[in-house]
Amino acid sequence: MSNKNNSDISNKDELKRALMQVKEEEFADVPNEDEIPFEIPDDFTNKVTSGASKKMSAWGRFANSTAKKAAVIVAVATVSLGGLMSVKAIREPVVEFIRTTYENTATLFRASDETTPFEPADTNTVTENNGSEYDTDYSSLLVTDTSEDANSTDTDAETEKADGISKNRSGKTESPKNKKNEDAPAPETDNTPTMTVPEDEEIIEEVAPDCETEGYTLVRRTDTGETYRTNIVPALGHDYALTKKEFSTCTVHGKATYTCSRCGDTYDEELPLGAHNWVIYKVVEECNKPKEYHKICGICRQTKILYGNDMGHILQYVKRVYATCTTDGYTLYKCQTCGEEIKKEYEKAKGHNPQPVIINPTCTEGGYTINKCSLCKQVIGDEYDFTPALGHDFRGVYSDGEIGYKRCGRCGELVEMCNINSDTGHTYIEETYEPTCTAEGYSQGCCMYCGRTTEKYDIIPALGHSPTTYTRTHKATCIRDGFTEVKCDDCGAVLEIIDVVPALGHDYKETRRINPTCVKEGSVTYTCSRCKDTYTEKLEPTGVHEYKIMYFTPTCTTEGYTLYTCKTCGHQEKGDYLPALGHDFQAWKVVEPTATEQGYTIYKCTRCKAKENRDFVPALEQ
Repeated sequence: MSNKNNSDISNKDELKRALMQVKEEEFADVPNEDEIPFEIPDDFTNKVTSGASKKMSAWGRFANSTAKKAAVIVAVATVSLGGLMSVKAIREPVVEFIRTTYENTATLFRASDETTPFEPADTNTVTENNGSEYDTDYSSLLVTDTSEDANSTDTDAETEKADGISKNRSGKTESPKNKKNEDAPAPETDNTPTMTVPEDEEIIEEVAPDCETEGYTLVRRTDTGETYRTNIVPALGHDYALTKKEFSTCTVHGKATYTCSRCGDTYDEELPLGAHNWVIYKVVEECNKPKEYHKICGICRQTKILYGNDMGHILQYVKRVYATCTTDGYTLYKCQTCGEEIKKEYEKAKGHNPQPVIINPTCTEGGYTINKCSLCKQVIGDEYDFTPALGHDFRGVYSDGEIGYKRCGRCGELVEMCNINSDTGHTYIEETYEPTCTAEGYSQGCCMYCGRTTEKYDIIPALGHSPTTYTRTHKATCIRDGFTEVKCDDCGAVLEIIDVVPALGHDYKETRRINPTCVKEGSVTYTCSRCKDTYTEKLEPTGVHEYKIMYFTPTCTTEGYTLYTCKTCGHQEKGDYLPALGHDFQAWKVVEPTATEQGYTIYKCTRCKAKENRDFVPALEQ
């Protein structure tokens, strides 16, 4: 008891000193809760659980022992000081305290197994012993490591290795299960029942429980040779876990395979069918029919049809047909989907509206009155109020150059009267022509129908031109001479041309210029300042390019050059070539050889980042 009390006092003192040191020096640097990398070693929980699964009577005495008080202190300290575990000043004493308490607890359970007396209740049968008859004082078994090594301060790496906690490069703690350590292999859990027996008995066999059979210890009395089973441990039961899953499709059931982590036993569980992956691949729209959605499963290619609302016609206005006297009116629509024509918005027929219409008489036909519809002009009923024909009214003449006709003034009917080639049947009218400056005057008879004329009579000689002072002057132009005309006062004939002035000729000035380019023609337009006459002269292309210069530097694999591009026509030329630089390879990465693959060094170009393998090393087996 004294050792245990000393251990409690020592641990409490260490914890108190650690807390005081943190408060004075480093409490202000405590990180947030989400930044605290605190982990408890996995084997601590496993070993405590394994010890608790043994004789339950030990827990009854352990509740009254100082060891339980230490465990309570560990739990409280772990929860309340978890936020401070990233602070080095407090982490080391707390971890050391947890380790010491854990070792004391493990020593307690080992001592209980070795020192607990046992006597079966019935030597003739195999029984299960729960240790409820024994009253052992476990407090004396609690020990405290007071050696020099336990009290000494080691380096951070050695302390963390002893505590089962390691640090990664980022400073966070790692559990040993996440780090390989060949020098400290992970502890194995042994389910084989262990116990001690009196001197007159001996253990024949210790059988560990498995998934389906219980574990036990077979004991034999040395004096009688009787055997019995004790320390019964129930069968563990299978620990099935999902190890393989074949997913279902819409037509094939999937399968989930569960495997026991202890014995390897397996069983399969059928999974329900999956849902179809429906995709609409066609939509059918027909007038006055439900809308059809054709779907297909993207997995099994099964198809189905879903029906929507009735489509009906999608009407588009075509025209309005108005009602007539005999037919109804309506508005014509056409369906945009099926093309059917539909009539709507009817208007009843209006019926006829008869009005009297007078038909006047002509030269050959009589007149009358008739009723016509004012809307459709259809004749309704019989004729009435007749009048007689008027007869022809010949008041005009007509000749086709040979035959003369008389013409009716109302209907235009022609009646032949005479022939120009005949000497008889003509009706002559006298025509008199007065003499002029150059032509004689005379009288002559002319047929009024065919135009045949008689011989001239009553001839009067030509009068000749009369002296005149009448003139007309024309100015000279670019292409025509200027002059003055002397004309007859009576007939206006030109008698003489005087005061002739030569043509002026064109006075051309440049009015427009289009300069030629390297490939296109130019032009110059000239316009006369007087008459505005124009002409254009072409200018030949210059053939001289105006270049824009671009410089292209050489790369590892391509040569450099200067590119000349014409700003006008886009013509390009290259020149001033520079050779390619070639790669500048430098060793970049070494790939070590393996048993089957050769090693090599990867070289990378410092300019274009191209890579090349060199310096090959044979595979290790070669």
